[in-house]
Amino acid sequence: MPARSALGRNRDFNVFWLGQTLSVLGGSITLLALPLLVLDATGSIVQMGLITVTAGVTGIATGMFAGYVVDRTDRRRLMIACDLVRAVLLGAVPFLWPAGPRMWVLYVLTALVTALNTLFDVAYVTAVPNLVRPEDLTAANGRLMGTFAVGTLFGPVAAGFIAAGVGADWALGVDGATFLVSAAGLRWVTFGRAEAAGGSGAGRGSGKLREMFLVGFRFLWTHRVLRPLTVLLTLLTFLTMAPPTCSSTGSGKTWTRTRPPSGQ
Repeated sequence: MPARSALGRNRDFNVFWLGQTLSVLGGSITLLALPLLVLDATGSIVQMGLITVTAGVTGIATGMFAGYVVDRTDRRRLMIACDLVRAVLLGAVPFLWPAGPRMWVLYVLTALVTALNTLFDVAYVTAVPNLVRPEDLTAANGRLMGTFAVGTLFGPVAAGFIAAGVGADWALGVDGATFLVSAAGLRWVTFGRAEAAGGSGAGRGSGKLREMFLVGFRFLWTHRVLRPLTVLLTLLTFLTMAPPTCSSTGSGKTWTRTRPPSGQ
């Protein structure tokens, strides 16, 4: 109860929490709406699979140097920038798509949004300890994970209603709007002193992208515990992030969908 009371009085955490609640809901909408948009445009299950592969490969590649970038930038500004760019990319889909389906647009969109998602998620994890006291960290993470679970539950439902009502392209636009709300919320959040220290290394070394990638890869591959975990989680990501697939059953069709594990 004391921890809950302290979190209830923590304005910065509550603004952050409410913004991310809506953002998680929007992300869950895209998880279903994007493959539906691909299927509607192409009718190809292969194209749906390639979109998933694009997201998976981009996420893994970005994760190799995301920590390096986050360590050397102002995390709040980085998170706001990621939100604003994602809002523009996803918000443009409903206006571009009626001119004619262009699959290359979705591939580029998927790669860019996935890279921004990865950068944001790494900054997000490091930001929470700067919003709450150490003794409130467990309760804060519990609240955030509970929100994630609820968002991933209701997001696909909302995506289905939006796609059926106005189209899957507008479902992506709704996700873009949630990122605008998240960015606005972050503008009102003040991180602790540790955040300022975390971004103070921005001027130390301007390593090239290739060097950042190699540093992350070598660290993971030489670590006796992280190496097998990375391989297993990579395989798990490709298996669990599969988009909806359509399989014939008699005269009709059934839709099946897998949900990513908590925390992804």
